[in-house]
Amino acid sequence: MKPNRILVRPSGATGTPSTPIRIPGEVVEGKISGFDGDDVLVDVEGGGKAVIPRTDFKSLPTVGDAISGTYLIDDRALGAAILTCQVPETEVAAGGVRPGMFVKGAVVEAGKPGLRIRVGETLGFIPASQLPAGVLREPGKLLRQDVAAVVVDVRKGEMSLSLRTVLDRRKQRQEQQRLASFHEGQRLSGTIVRKTDFGFFVDIGGVDGLLHISRLERHNEQRKGHGEEPVALEVQQSVEVVISRIDPDRQRIGLDLPDPQDPSAGYAPTQDSASADEVTGILRDLSSEGANVFVVDEGIEGFVSSARFGGQSPRPGELRRFRIVSRDAVTGRLELSLSLRAEDEEDDDF
Repeated sequence: MKPNRILVRPSGATGTPSTPIRIPGEVVEGKISGFDGDDVLVDVEGGGKAVIPRTDFKSLPTVGDAISGTYLIDDRALGAAILTCQVPETEVAAGGVRPGMFVKGAVVEAGKPGLRIRVGETLGFIPASQLPAGVLREPGKLLRQDVAAVVVDVRKGEMSLSLRTVLDRRKQRQEQQRLASFHEGQRLSGTIVRKTDFGFFVDIGGVDGLLHISRLERHNEQRKGHGEEPVALEVQQSVEVVISRIDPDRQRIGLDLPDPQDPSAGYAPTQDSASADEVTGILRDLSSEGANVFVVDEGIEGFVSSARFGGQSPRPGELRRFRIVSRDAVTGRLELSLSLRAEDEEDDDF
C-alpha cells in the first residue's frame, strides 16, 4: 500500500522527518484562482498554492475552473508548486529519445545517488541534485512507483533526466521578461549590491546592471571640469543611473551615471547599433594576436585582433580610428577592427 502523502504542502510550511513527500508525476487537483504574467494560479485541494505555465493551455481557463495537473517541483522563491498539464511520454523507444521530452516511468533503482527509471524500452537516471527536496528521504518506498522528469541528454542509450531544469528555464524566462522591460537611455534609481575591480553592480529592480569603473572615472573627470567634487560609491548606497547598453543574448545591462551638466537627462546612445560606431584610440601592446587599444572617446579598453588589421601594419603609440565590432555589456571592453587610414578616407575628419 502506498504511504499517505500530501501532494502540495501549504505554502510557508517546512519539511520535517514527519512531513509526507510529494512525488514528481503525481496528479494534483485544484481550482484556478487567477493569472500572473505567464502563470496560471491554482489553489490546491487540501491547501497550498501552485502555478501552471500559460503555454500549457490551448485556451486559457477561467477563474473557478477545476483543474488537474502533474506535480514537478517546488519553486521555493515563489512559495508554490510547479505543475504541468502536459501529458508525459510513458513508452519511449530507444532511438526516439530527444532532449526536452517529458517522460514518466517506474522506479527500478533508488538510493542516495538518485533514481533510475524505466520508460518503455529506455532507462533513465535522475541525480539526487535534480530532484525536489526530500524525495529520497526513504528511497526504498519509491521502488515501482511512477516518477516524471524532463530529458536533458542521452548517452549510451540511457536518458539523463532532471526536474531542476524546470526551475532553471522558468528563471531564464523571467529574467528575459525583466530585461525586455528596460530600454537604453532609461533613468533609474538603484542600489549598489557588489563592488569589483572593474566596477559596481547595481540592483535596478530585480536585475543587476554593471556600472563599469571607466564610466565612473569619466563621469568624475566631467565633474572635475565643472569644479565639482567627484562621486564616491559604496555597497548599499542608493544611486541614480541610466542604461547605456542592453545585451539581451547574454542578459546583461551596462549602466552609466547621469550627465553632470544635465543631471535630469538620461543617456542617449550615439548609435542604435554598436557595430556602426567609430571611435578614436591609441594602439599599444602589439603582439601576434593583435593589439590592446585605449579608446580615447570613452576612456575604456579595447582589443583589435591581428585578423582585423585589414592588411595594415599598425605601430604601438599610433592614434587611429577604429570600428566597434562588439561591446561587452558587463566589462565594457570593446572588440575593435581597424578603420581605413585617414589619408584613404575621403570624408574622414580625423
